[in-house]
Formats: sequence, C-alpha cells, structure tokens
Amino acid sequence: MNLDEIRRNISENIIFYIKGIAVLIAVGLFIAVTYNITNKKEKLVSLKKEELASFYNLRKEYLKELASIAHLEKKLLLPQVDRSTGAIIEEIGTQIGIKGKMTSFKPTEETIEKGYNQRGVEIKLEGLTLNQLINLLYRINKYRNLLLIKDFAMKTHFENPDLFDITIQITVITKQI
Repeated sequence: MNLDEIRRNISENIIFYIKGIAVLIAVGLFIAVTYNITNKKEKLVSLKKEELASFYNLRKEYLKELASIAHLEKKLLLPQVDRSTGAIIEEIGTQIGIKGKMTSFKPTEETIEKGYNQRGVEIKLEGLTLNQLINLLYRINKYRNLLLIKDFAMKTHFENPDLFDITIQITVITKQI
C-alpha cells in the first residue's frame, strides 16, 4: 500500500462518516420538526375538542330552553280570542269565586308588535285571601291562550291584614292574522 492509497482510503472513510453524520443530522432535524408540528397540531385538536364540548353544552342548554317555552308558543298559535281580556278575567274570577271582589276594570291600549296583538286590562281586587290570589295566578298561567301579567302590586287590606288588595295588569297575546 502506498501513501496515496492510504490517503484515498482515509478521505473516503472521512467522507463516508461525514455523509453518515449529515444523514443522522438530517433525520434528527426531520424528527424534531415533525415532533414540533405534531405537538402543535395535538394542542390545536385538544382546543377544538374543548370548543366542541362547549358547543354541545350550549346546544343542550338551547334545547332545554326551547322545550321550556314550547307550551307558550302553542298558546300563541291558538286561534284569536273573540272576547275582551276583562271578560276572560271575569270568567276566571267567577270560577274561583272572586268576581265580587273585582272593584275596577280599566282597559289598556291595544298594541301590535312584531306580528302579535296585545290587549290588556288593569284590574283592582280588594279583600283577597292568599289562597284566592294563588288560585287567580294559577288560572291565569294555565289559561288556554297566552295571558301575561305586565304589572302587579299587592298591599295588605286596611281593615284586615290577612287580606290583600291587588292591582294587576293582564295582557292577552295572540298572533296577528
């Protein structure tokens, strides 16, 4: 072996080792870059999963609220009431035995908002027991058409503190034809 062959073998070995080290460095860089990209994507996926879970919770809340107002929507879609709000309240008062305690009926202005008719009445009742008041509010709530209590004032009766004087403004809401 001569000196030139030894140099050539050494330089070929060095070049081979340098190439091997370069390949290892390239593979290492590729793995590091891939790991970083994968890590970022995993974080993004976990954030999107959390966002999706919050949307599912919002959807569940929305459906729950929608179900809670479905009975009101059914009441709105019933045919229009051909009687005045005062007549409806008189009917309810007769059913629960408080018609004689209704001292005044004052119709309120009929309004039309966003496709809905609103007809109301302000009623004063004197000398109601707590049970009669609860029955009145229950009947208003359960009436076949949508009745809303717009204003409510209650004070104790002057002669008997166990009785109440009530001023209540009730509106019947129907869909405009």
